Amino acid sequence: MRKYVCFCRTDSRQRSFDPIRFVHKIVDAVQSNPKLWASTAILITVDEGGGYYDSGYIQPVDFFGDGPRIPMIAVSPYSQGGRVAHGYADHASLAKFIERNWGLPPITERSRDNLPNPVQPNNNPYVPVNAPALGDLFDMFNFDSNHGHGGDNQQSSNANADEPSGTEGAMPF
Repeated sequence: MRKYVCFCRTDSRQRSFDPIRFVHKIVDAVQSNPKLWASTAILITVDEGGGYYDSGYIQPVDFFGDGPRIPMIAVSPYSQGGRVAHGYADHASLAKFIERNWGLPPITERSRDNLPNPVQPNNNPYVPVNAPALGDLFDMFNFDSNHGHGGDNQQSSNANADEPSGTEGAMPF
């Protein structure tokens, strides 16, 4: 079963809304069900960077360019907590994750999810050498061993430009 949760602040009566509590309730509910938790990835992000200056590299992905970096948090038994994934990604990466995990084709021929996964050198992990490129978020997870809690089989979409897309290392659902 695939679920999507989105809170859009359009109702002015909800000024007391606490987004941290909202996310915490969802994570707690999923983690309290071991069968559901075993096959879940919760990806938490926001729509925009809020206009804050970002000194990071911004790729000229297409006519519109890309925007400043915004945080994404992955909560899953397959994610590795306490580390930062440096892969270049944007909101289209959510679609790329879904497509790779379930073996689906890109949305359209022209959509950003058609871009290759980035190849990033170790000395500058923020700038893909094969730009324009967007990651599929698989570098945030370890699907091969111990539910992401250790082991040295870290899946990385950035490590090998020849890595085939598809369901290799996909989540078990």
